[in-house]
Amino acid sequence: MRGEGRGGILNVSPLTGELPSPSLATYAASKAFLTHFSETLAIENRGSDIHITALLPGLTRTDYFASNGFAAAPVPGCFWLAPDKAAAAGLKAVAAGTRRCVPGVPYKTATALLHLTPPPLKRALGRYLWHR
Repeated sequence: MRGEGRGGILNVSPLTGELPSPSLATYAASKAFLTHFSETLAIENRGSDIHITALLPGLTRTDYFASNGFAAAPVPGCFWLAPDKAAAAGLKAVAAGTRRCVPGVPYKTATALLHLTPPPLKRALGRYLWHR
Protein backbone atom coordinates (compact mmCIF):
# COMPACT_ATOMS: atom_id res chain seq x y z
CA MET A 1 0.00 0.00 0.00
CA ARG A 2 2.79 2.40 0.79
CA GLY A 3 4.32 1.72 -2.60
CA GLU A 4 1.02 2.58 -4.25
CA GLY A 5 0.46 5.48 -1.86
CA ARG A 6 -3.13 4.49 -1.19
CA GLY A 7 -5.30 1.73 0.21
CA GLY A 8 -7.46 0.73 3.12
CA ILE A 9 -7.64 -1.81 5.93
CA LEU A 10 -10.80 -2.69 7.82
CA ASN A 11 -10.21 -4.62 11.05
CA VAL A 12 -13.29 -6.10 12.71
CA SER A 13 -12.92 -5.69 16.44
CA PRO A 14 -16.27 -6.25 18.18
CA LEU A 15 -17.28 -4.21 21.20
CA THR A 16 -16.39 -7.20 23.40
CA GLY A 17 -12.93 -5.66 23.57
CA GLU A 18 -14.32 -2.61 25.35
CA LEU A 19 -15.21 -4.58 28.52
CA PRO A 20 -13.57 -7.16 30.75
CA SER A 21 -15.27 -10.35 29.61
CA PRO A 22 -15.08 -13.38 31.91
CA SER A 23 -15.04 -16.65 29.96
CA LEU A 24 -13.82 -14.69 26.92
CA ALA A 25 -10.60 -13.24 28.31
CA THR A 26 -8.32 -14.02 25.38
CA TYR A 27 -10.95 -13.12 22.81
CA ALA A 28 -11.81 -9.78 24.45
CA ALA A 29 -8.16 -8.91 25.01
CA SER A 30 -7.29 -9.68 21.38
CA LYS A 31 -10.14 -7.42 20.23
CA ALA A 32 -8.95 -4.60 22.51
CA PHE A 33 -5.47 -5.05 21.03
CA LEU A 34 -6.83 -5.01 17.48
CA THR A 35 -8.74 -1.77 18.11
CA HIS A 36 -5.66 0.00 19.49
CA PHE A 37 -3.42 -1.51 16.81
CA SER A 38 -5.76 -0.22 14.09
CA GLU A 39 -5.90 3.24 15.60
CA THR A 40 -2.10 3.33 15.91
CA LEU A 41 -1.62 2.27 12.27
CA ALA A 42 -4.08 4.99 11.26
CA ILE A 43 -2.01 7.58 13.14
CA GLU A 44 1.21 6.28 11.59
CA ASN A 45 -0.33 6.68 8.13
CA ARG A 46 -1.97 10.07 8.61
CA GLY A 47 -1.27 12.46 5.82
CA SER A 48 -1.29 9.60 3.31
CA ASP A 49 -4.15 8.11 1.34
CA ILE A 50 -3.90 4.90 3.38
CA HIS A 51 -6.88 4.52 5.70
CA ILE A 52 -7.11 2.05 8.58
CA THR A 53 -10.43 1.60 10.39
CA ALA A 54 -11.45 -0.50 13.38
CA LEU A 55 -15.05 -1.67 12.98
CA LEU A 56 -16.60 -2.22 16.42
CA PRO A 57 -19.99 -3.82 15.87
CA GLY A 58 -22.23 -4.80 18.72
CA LEU A 59 -24.43 -7.87 18.56
CA THR A 60 -24.60 -8.98 14.94
CA ARG A 61 -26.83 -11.66 13.45
CA THR A 62 -24.18 -14.29 12.72
CA ASP A 63 -23.57 -17.82 13.93
CA TYR A 64 -20.97 -16.59 16.45
CA PHE A 65 -22.94 -17.56 19.55
CA ALA A 66 -24.01 -21.00 18.33
CA SER A 67 -20.59 -21.90 16.93
CA ASN A 68 -18.90 -20.97 20.23
CA GLY A 69 -21.30 -22.81 22.52
CA PHE A 70 -23.09 -19.73 23.86
CA ALA A 71 -26.82 -19.21 24.06
CA ALA A 72 -27.87 -16.18 22.03
CA ALA A 73 -27.76 -13.05 24.13
CA PRO A 74 -31.19 -12.27 25.64
CA VAL A 75 -31.37 -8.86 24.00
CA PRO A 76 -34.32 -7.29 22.16
CA GLY A 77 -34.23 -7.60 18.38
CA CYS A 78 -33.72 -3.88 17.82
CA PHE A 79 -30.19 -4.20 19.23
CA TRP A 80 -29.08 -6.81 16.71
CA LEU A 81 -27.20 -5.56 13.66
CA ALA A 82 -27.57 -7.05 10.20
CA PRO A 83 -24.12 -8.26 9.03
CA ASP A 84 -24.40 -6.48 5.66
CA LYS A 85 -25.26 -3.17 7.37
CA ALA A 86 -22.32 -3.47 9.77
CA ALA A 87 -19.96 -4.31 6.89
CA ALA A 88 -21.29 -1.43 4.78
CA ALA A 89 -20.74 1.00 7.68
CA GLY A 90 -17.17 -0.24 8.04
CA LEU A 91 -16.38 0.09 4.34
CA LYS A 92 -17.87 3.59 4.28
CA ALA A 93 -15.70 4.51 7.28
CA VAL A 94 -12.53 3.24 5.57
CA ALA A 95 -13.35 5.27 2.46
CA ALA A 96 -13.90 8.37 4.63
CA GLY A 97 -10.66 7.82 6.58
CA THR A 98 -12.47 7.29 9.89
CA ARG A 99 -10.31 5.47 12.46
CA ARG A 100 -13.11 3.89 14.48
CA CYS A 101 -16.59 2.89 13.33
CA VAL A 102 -19.32 1.84 15.74
CA PRO A 103 -22.46 1.05 13.71
CA GLY A 104 -25.90 1.57 15.23
CA VAL A 105 -27.17 4.30 17.53
CA PRO A 106 -27.51 2.00 20.57
CA TYR A 107 -23.87 0.95 20.27
CA LYS A 108 -22.58 4.47 19.61
CA THR A 109 -24.34 5.52 22.82
CA ALA A 110 -23.10 2.50 24.79
CA THR A 111 -19.52 3.07 23.65
CA ALA A 112 -19.62 6.73 24.65
CA LEU A 113 -21.00 5.77 28.07
CA LEU A 114 -18.40 3.03 28.54
CA HIS A 115 -15.63 5.57 28.09
CA LEU A 116 -17.11 7.52 31.01
CA THR A 117 -17.64 4.44 33.20
CA PRO A 118 -15.23 3.81 36.10
CA PRO A 119 -13.29 0.50 35.84
CA PRO A 120 -15.03 -1.18 38.83
CA LEU A 121 -18.41 -0.63 37.14
CA LYS A 122 -17.04 -1.97 33.84
CA ARG A 123 -15.85 -5.11 35.63
CA ALA A 124 -19.28 -5.56 37.21
CA LEU A 125 -20.97 -5.08 33.85
CA GLY A 126 -18.62 -7.59 32.23
CA ARG A 127 -19.44 -10.15 34.95
CA TYR A 128 -23.15 -9.54 34.46
CA LEU A 129 -23.06 -9.83 30.67
CA TRP A 130 -20.78 -12.85 30.40
CA HIS A 131 -21.66 -14.98 33.43
CA ARG A 132 -21.73 -18.68 32.65
